[in-house]
Amino acid sequence: MRLRLDSQGHARLIESTVNGIAEATTIGQVVRRSWSRCLSTYSLDPQQVKKPVIVERSELESRCERIGAVLPIARVEMLGLSRQMAHTQYGIMLTDQDGVILSYVGDPAFSMTARRSGFREGAIWSEQELGTTAWAPA
Repeated sequence: MRLRLDSQGHARLIESTVNGIAEATTIGQVVRRSWSRCLSTYSLDPQQVKKPVIVERSELESRCERIGAVLPIARVEMLGLSRQMAHTQYGIMLTDQDGVILSYVGDPAFSMTARRSGFREGAIWSEQELGTTAWAPA
């Protein structure tokens, strides 16, 4: 089942699910735990749309150095996959354990939209920063 809600309806669903009021059968346990962390631990407002924070260039370079040979190997694979996904308006990202995008490859026709949305190298897409839509260990 796919839920379609406006931002206020989505915020109400999150809050009622976390508070045990809503029927949560369509919401998986992993998502419910994430919503709970976002509200109680990170104090995120589900009605607020946030842009990701971008780390300084020197910090991004340091993070890339930390993963060593993984980055160039992953980049080759990402480029190959992106050719298969040409004209799809999708992107491929490699993040570190903190959700910082270390490498991004995407459909060139979609690249400006993606960049404006925060899908770019150095952007922090952690659950702590952006909520459940972000990548984070469950």
